[in-house]
Amino acid sequence: MRAILPAVLAALLVAACAPKNPNHPKFVVAEVKNTKITRAQLDQEISRLVKRIGIPADQLKGEQKSSLEWYAVNDMVDKEIVRGALTADQAKEVNLMVDQRLEGIRKQFGSKEAYETALKSEGMTEAEIRADVSQEASMAKLVEASIPGGLKSSPEEITEFYQKNPQLWKVQEQVRARHILVRTEPTASIEQVNAAKKAAETALARVTKGEDFAKVASEVSQDPGSKDRGGELPPFGKGQMVPAFEQVAFSTAPGKTSKVFKSDFGFHFIQVMEKRPARTVPFEEVSEKIGQAVVAQKRTDAARKLMTELKAKAAVKINITEPKRPVMGGPGQAPAQ
Repeated sequence: MRAILPAVLAALLVAACAPKNPNHPKFVVAEVKNTKITRAQLDQEISRLVKRIGIPADQLKGEQKSSLEWYAVNDMVDKEIVRGALTADQAKEVNLMVDQRLEGIRKQFGSKEAYETALKSEGMTEAEIRADVSQEASMAKLVEASIPGGLKSSPEEITEFYQKNPQLWKVQEQVRARHILVRTEPTASIEQVNAAKKAAETALARVTKGEDFAKVASEVSQDPGSKDRGGELPPFGKGQMVPAFEQVAFSTAPGKTSKVFKSDFGFHFIQVMEKRPARTVPFEEVSEKIGQAVVAQKRTDAARKLMTELKAKAAVKINITEPKRPVMGGPGQAPAQ
């Protein structure tokens, strides 16, 4: 009995000294089993999120700030639960997966300098990327372990999805084209506008005389999205381009090149490469993608179910108040559900 008393007294003293002010750095905003998340840790996470979103912290007011806090603390709780649910072997596998994924990301940038510049421009650190990738890999590992037979889609599920979503397979008429653009700014002078038009007409004359369109585009076009592809654009339908561009593209015959015309961006001319009529995509063309979508949905459902089960076992306690969801106002508008 005497041996127990000091421990009990110590626990009571700790509880008595625990800060009650929710804004105190040591205030415990959440508890997950034996792990405590403090206000200081939550504020650090919120600073990271705000930095990533690109909103100045001092602009977050009232309900907006409370909502972000609530999201952040629940996300921190979920991460703690997932980390705690991994076995030692699973944790090793996750670390290996994360190392491989990060190595792949680094290689995409070609050099260490380019990678670090990209991180800086996004306001992120490699440690933050590692944490995000680790969380994703950990959840995937737990879901995988919870479904011994693995996630699969059956032929019946794929067929049912295709038949129940006919609107997804209707493709409107499309144009495949390439263009050359000489830009003009809204504030351009008459002289600058005339110079841009002349540059476009000179480029058109080169193409008309037989020069390779892609070569001329690479030298003249000021459209960064298509210049390096010889001016070629992804296939597009009506409503996807500015009206002036759309009108010329759909009225020009395949194999023909339009005259120079002006849009909101500047002076263009278009060469129509192909016109694709409206159609319904046949089942055979999309069955594989449907199968992947069905599996992805099953994975999402399995992850949600697993997270609910893990949370129920984790004795989670959140010590900040959940914000009220805003109520839609005005006649005929229902409250948010």
